[in-house]
Amino acid sequence: TWNLLNSFTKTGLDKFIYFSTLQVLGKIPFKEIDESLNPNPLNNYGLTHLLSEQIVNYFHNKTETNCINIRLSNGYGSPVFKENNCWWLVINDLCKTAFTKNKIKLLSDGSPQRDFIHILDICQAIEIMIESESNYDENIFHIASGKTLNILELAHIVKKAFSERYSKEIPIYLPDESVSNNSDKFKDSERFMIDIKRIKELGFQNKVSLQAGVNEIFEYLENNDN
Repeated sequence: TWNLLNSFTKTGLDKFIYFSTLQVLGKIPFKEIDESLNPNPLNNYGLTHLLSEQIVNYFHNKTETNCINIRLSNGYGSPVFKENNCWWLVINDLCKTAFTKNKIKLLSDGSPQRDFIHILDICQAIEIMIESESNYDENIFHIASGKTLNILELAHIVKKAFSERYSKEIPIYLPDESVSNNSDKFKDSERFMIDIKRIKELGFQNKVSLQAGVNEIFEYLENNDN
């Protein structure tokens, strides 16, 4: 990150966008989270992204280049190329397991929370930033859906989409091999929410619903079943 910015800010670079992650925040409190929350990474992945963010901020303040940090939540969606290794992503994994094995297997009790955003909406947000003529006094942006689900709720959304698409019921297995029959187990739990007002002020809107995104992955799997 330093080498890129150190080279290109000297040649009149107009804008630099760095893909960071919400993992720079560390343990996210159960409340609405905006870009002002102080980062406190808990792993080397979050730490190295935070260090790069700080480099981006340095060049944003010291040069004429607009240097932007975007913090991504959990992306998902079908790959552009079959070689892309994207099937470890939570939604992609659940859809592929449902499609290939006619079941869903959770690795947790389903309580962990995530904010999921489709790759097409991520691309939309980046396009907006590229085209925006703002000087970005505030140069950190959340890119997320602004909606929080627990993994159990997500699994039941995938199950419902599968059932409607293929007229077949599939089980959701928990780690103890019991079967989950409803998604309400953690519905009353406190939740964090990712504030996306800053990117929405530039014109961003989430366009791909979770249901549509899940069906998009199933369609990909149908067309690339090997």
